[in-house]
Amino acid sequence: MKLSRVYRLEMLKLIKMKMTWVLFICLMLPVYYGISIALNGSNVVVRGYFDALMFASINWNMLMMTGVCEVIFGLIAARLLSYELERGQLRGILLHVCDRRKIYIAKTAALFSLVALFLLAFYLICLAVYYIFIADTPLGSGELYSGIFSLSDILMNGIYMIQIIIVICVVLLLGLYFKAFISLMMGIGFVTLLQVLLHFPGISLIVPGKLALMLAHSQIDDQSVMGIAGVWILVVCFFVVFSLFRFERIDVK
Repeated sequence: MKLSRVYRLEMLKLIKMKMTWVLFICLMLPVYYGISIALNGSNVVVRGYFDALMFASINWNMLMMTGVCEVIFGLIAARLLSYELERGQLRGILLHVCDRRKIYIAKTAALFSLVALFLLAFYLICLAVYYIFIADTPLGSGELYSGIFSLSDILMNGIYMIQIIIVICVVLLLGLYFKAFISLMMGIGFVTLLQVLLHFPGISLIVPGKLALMLAHSQIDDQSVMGIAGVWILVVCFFVVFSLFRFERIDVK
């Protein structure tokens, strides 16, 4: 079976997974803020004005700071691999595909694609909310892009995507060594650790989210961020390759 077909099957599996649809709860954040701003809600404090892309970027960064998405994607990754291993479902897949490498690459690519699709869906929701509730208010410029949205905002969005992908890689790797529930709990512990490390000077620099916060406060330049992000991408590649070799050697029952 070709890799492209295995990938399509894994994507279809993700779409049908109930946990994937939990992500829609996260899409309610921009709706809530958009309605609150339109109604001049006292629970929302906004300074200045913003265009549509900037509104989407602000909401994305706020969502990522909570760590909720990392936990949900960790749950999805655990169900896609470790649960199949534990329940014996992967053995049936191997009988059809006959190539462990294709299976792991397809699962990893499908999860990474889901992250990108979620970001795209989140931005589309934000744009719709912006033009429905905010564009005609004093806080909205009424434009898609008016020069406010910058390279730094793009980098912040990308950094948080890398953080989600790192969590996915860690959960997938743990699932090759431990039972599904244990790997899931360790994955949640890893996400919690990332949030805790944000409050420790020096050590916090290893957390992608800290770099995003530094960008938001102009404490680091874009070029340095791109260099560090490149290192994290190499870390992701290491996780994928190491997990792939491990997957080829585990006993599938």
